Amino acid sequence: MEGWAYSAVVGDLGVKFSPEGIASITRKIPHVLMSSHKLQVKNSEGKWAELTGDERKKALDTLKSMKSISLDDHDAKTDMLISKYKSEKDRLAQEIVGVITGSAMPGGSAKPYPK
Repeated sequence: MEGWAYSAVVGDLGVKFSPEGIASITRKIPHVLMSSHKLQVKNSEGKWAELTGDERKKALDTLKSMKSISLDDHDAKTDMLISKYKSEKDRLAQEIVGVITGSAMPGGSAKPYPK
């Protein structure tokens, strides 16, 4: 289940139906999808830099231990299958579809995320 359109939040949702067709949720586990290929922090100069060595390993181990975090695993077959959507994805990534103000929406913030 996707939390909101084009987001990195998905979930594992369990649903049970009564004989009358009434649905009830039996399980709801959110997952934040993260790339293990791009782990950056701000360095002493205030610029984004890739984590390396022991710092990278420690960060990955910590993220892997968190049930709500799901790290991506790239493989050649999947990359080939989705490559035909890259140009559309890149075009959509440039399109502004709305603005979040305040905390009216989960994940919303008055401050924009760093680029």
